Amino acid sequence: MLVANLPIPHPRDFCMSSTVSLPAASTGITVFRAAAARLPIRPFKVVFAGTMLTAGICGVFYESKFVSSSDAVVTAYVLNVRTPIDGTVTGLPIAAGTFVQRDQLVAEVDNPLNDHQHLDNLRTAQSAAQANAEALAVEHQALASQREGLLNRAGAYISAVTERLDQQTAEADRTLAALKLSEQEATIELDRGRALHSAGILSNADYEKLVSVQHVLAEEVSAQAAALASARTQATAAAHGILSEPGTNNDVAYSNQRADELTIRLAENTRLLIASRAQAEEAREQAATEENRSHELTQTSLRAPIGGLLWRLDAVNGERVAAGDPVLSLIDCSRQFLLVEVAQERLPDIEIGGTAHIRLTGESVERTGSVISASGDPQRAADRKLAAFPLQDPAKELATVLISLAPVGGAGDSVPCAVGRTARVRIPPLPSNLAWRWTRSVF
Repeated sequence: MLVANLPIPHPRDFCMSSTVSLPAASTGITVFRAAAARLPIRPFKVVFAGTMLTAGICGVFYESKFVSSSDAVVTAYVLNVRTPIDGTVTGLPIAAGTFVQRDQLVAEVDNPLNDHQHLDNLRTAQSAAQANAEALAVEHQALASQREGLLNRAGAYISAVTERLDQQTAEADRTLAALKLSEQEATIELDRGRALHSAGILSNADYEKLVSVQHVLAEEVSAQAAALASARTQATAAAHGILSEPGTNNDVAYSNQRADELTIRLAENTRLLIASRAQAEEAREQAATEENRSHELTQTSLRAPIGGLLWRLDAVNGERVAAGDPVLSLIDCSRQFLLVEVAQERLPDIEIGGTAHIRLTGESVERTGSVISASGDPQRAADRKLAAFPLQDPAKELATVLISLAPVGGAGDSVPCAVGRTARVRIPPLPSNLAWRWTRSVF
């Protein structure tokens, strides 16, 4: 609506005439109020309301496109390095926050009060067993030498007797041959004397004498043959170690008996020697093991089991710690992940394995991660071994979502370890029930 009919004076009228009178103040205010009342304000209101409605609808649709949360923190599992012995800690780093390599020396624990009594007892037992084994070895050597002397003595005696019997056998054989010749000669003389005795030339006395001589020689031949057979039997027995001569077997039997006794003693001595050596070896191994154990109980070096960030010092240099106490804590920055808290009602919209968009506080670069798990348990049910937790509102019903985070600290990344930093996370929901999620978010 126009206001052209109003009598509005032109400014030059004021300049050209000093007699022109100004309208009253109340009249001017009334005129401007009337003009403002007639201005087209309704279209501006409609446009503004439409703009706001469009922005709200876009915001609702944009928010329904993601499961968003600002209650997220980068975390990792904490590994406690504990001391295996009692003692005093030395060599710890000055402060936390430094990076350590795998197997790097991080601390030492000394325990000068460790008791070495058991090690001393084992060393004494080892010395005693070794000395006993050496004594048994010397005794074994002496018994073996004595047994060898007795066997050599009996063998030499048997050899001498065998040689003598062989000579006697040969002598008896030659004597038997001579007696046989004498017997043959006596037989011939007897036959000649018998013929002369029949002719009456030889007297009865001479003939009987020839008969007696021939008979004596025949008996001597039989006796010598028996003696030869006996000598051969003795020689054969002596060759086998059996002496049948009277007065010759006592020494051999004694030597053999003593040798047999020494053989039994040597067998027992061998058993004891083997047992003593085994005992000495066992004591040596136990002493070596106890020495290593005693050394480890006296002094031990703590090395980093993983490469990572020194998260916390649980002891200070010079402090007395007990076995099993934590000395320091490490976190592996290459295995960090996000702990995100979302509303319980959005938990069914989260897809396990889906890609999440992450922006750490203070960064302008957007990162990505994969949803590892989604649990209805709130933060208080999370693992105690985690390094950091997001802030929790006890008035809200929250669920916990774990999202992997690509290893940081590579080329072009200015944050080598982001544990403890908060983040803004947007998780694309499942593609189903979009209308229901939008309606639920609006109403």
